[in-house]
Amino acid sequence: MNVQKTLERNIERFERGDRSARIKAAKAIENLAKESATPEVIQILIKLSEDQDFEDFYVRIHAARALGRLGEKATPEVIQALIMRCEDDTESALVISSAAEALAKLVEKATTQEVIRILSKLAEHKNKKARGSAAEALGDLGEKATTPEVIQVLIKLSGDRNKIVREKATWAFEHLGEKAATPEVIQTLIKLSGDKDEKVRTNSAEALGHFREKAATPEVIQTLIKLSEDKDELVRSESAWALGRLGEKAATPEVIQVLVKLSGDQDEWVRSESAWALGRLGEKAATPEVIQVLIKLSGDKDEWVRKSAADALENLGEKNENN
Repeated sequence: MNVQKTLERNIERFERGDRSARIKAAKAIENLAKESATPEVIQILIKLSEDQDFEDFYVRIHAARALGRLGEKATPEVIQALIMRCEDDTESALVISSAAEALAKLVEKATTQEVIRILSKLAEHKNKKARGSAAEALGDLGEKATTPEVIQVLIKLSGDRNKIVREKATWAFEHLGEKAATPEVIQTLIKLSGDKDEKVRTNSAEALGHFREKAATPEVIQTLIKLSEDKDELVRSESAWALGRLGEKAATPEVIQVLVKLSGDQDEWVRSESAWALGRLGEKAATPEVIQVLIKLSGDKDEWVRKSAADALENLGEKNENN
């Protein structure tokens, strides 16, 4: 049976089945689009994304997701169909979110300015799912979305009352590149490092690390040192990683001692990231104490800890040889 006939069969299942059958059929429709994106299949998907006759909106969600996977085969008509879903105030927030995420994946087929305009508008949506999807989609755009407008949208979303929206906004900052490392963004992330949600704290540390030396200020370093004492192991590991990403500017005696302490953490990822970070701090970190710590970690029970320690010893050895 060819793809189009299988697609039509699933559409019929969707129309006649109960809720469970409809959802399964909608997922099958999405999966079929991966296999063969012929002009006929694309037309069917566009029709499904716009069809308001279905009682259940799940088919429009899966149709939008399928359209987002078309890549180079996406036509102007596909882009327009997704834009219509995003701008339909009567549409379900879940459908709008799926369409926004799909549109971000097809940004090469649409103008970046148009996609940013739609996502910025979506960031004001009353539904938290839609706002979160706007933040995530802006992050997916990467450095091409690093404009003053987008930065302001994400700063506002990072203060959202919903933790999922804050999580996605801080995640987005990680992906906008060093151009996003403005004083206002850095201050926003410092503030968010004290968020009650551990995922927001984790993402804030990671975003600061992605900014590298641009974020290597005393205030940022102290923020990461504080996060290194967090009760959540992922927060601790990301704070260690971020300190390493800041490079030699962060190689203060206090930072080195913090990483040495973290190297004895009960969590293997914290130990691994602290070893990795020590190897990125340059010659100031190549002290006898640090070398001994790394030698000990090279015999750790965890494979990744051993690898990080070995890499760090190699890096610090090279620094010593060059000086």
